[in-house]
Amino acid sequence: DADHDGVDDWSALFCGDADAEQLQALVDRRALGAVDILKVGHHGSRAGLTDELAQVLSPKLALVSAGARNRYGHPTAETLERLEAVGAQVLRTDRQGTVALSLAAEGVSVEVEREGEGALRPLAAERSMWAEAPVDARSGRLR
Repeated sequence: DADHDGVDDWSALFCGDADAEQLQALVDRRALGAVDILKVGHHGSRAGLTDELAQVLSPKLALVSAGARNRYGHPTAETLERLEAVGAQVLRTDRQGTVALSLAAEGVSVEVEREGEGALRPLAAERSMWAEAPVDARSGRLR
């Protein structure tokens, strides 16, 4: 509730090292549902996300933190496909470098260190936070 009006402006889930089994337990207890922003767990490994979880969470924006050319092959193609299948825009530190989010009542601003594959695109306006969210092509900011 960025503007303190009592209404949630956006939601985010930062998974850390929680694996799919742990997240599913939260879903089963109805303690977890759809989110606007998902920080994908386990650097995008296969263990962090199932098809069902991706569907339940249905993030608009998914952030994957993984080193370039890491020896584990993270993020996995399977995880990326799951995210894309539910319409998430995926930003990856191995491709975009540092990704910074600024959260406010009127929307979420995204800045990336470098452009390239996976560059920002306008997001669908299903929730009010994305209603005024075009991407500025020069700055790479999602307004």
